[in-house]
Amino acid sequence: MKSTTKKLVSCALCIAIGVLLPMAFHVIPNAGSIFLPMHIPVLICGLFCGAPYGLACGIITPFLSSMTTGMPPAMILPQMMIELAVYGLVTGLCSKFIPQENEMSKLYMSLIIAMLAGRIVNGFVNTDYIKIVRV
Repeated sequence: MKSTTKKLVSCALCIAIGVLLPMAFHVIPNAGSIFLPMHIPVLICGLFCGAPYGLACGIITPFLSSMTTGMPPAMILPQMMIELAVYGLVTGLCSKFIPQENEMSKLYMSLIIAMLAGRIVNGFVNTDYIKIVRV
């Protein structure tokens, strides 16, 4: 029970940081699109809270940010929700299932695999192939 509550509160904190951090970065021209500050809390949530919380954080954060601040724009929102959901899910799964003794190696492997998976899924979402299949 205590562990679940701690993870839920940590997930909520990551969502709040994911909404606030991009606002700070967008004060500097093009910093938001260069550093992708919304991705950081989602990856952290997946690593430390687990796959279900990372998935929820990846879906809720861009939606809440878009509704409250207008960033990301509605046109980009679905693909960003999918990409961040994959980030949170895969980091959580990797941190649980990668059999590494060294925690830093496990951390880096989880982040690299999650970022590659998220970008690949984002590429599929943005291709014309998916749009053709939907029709």
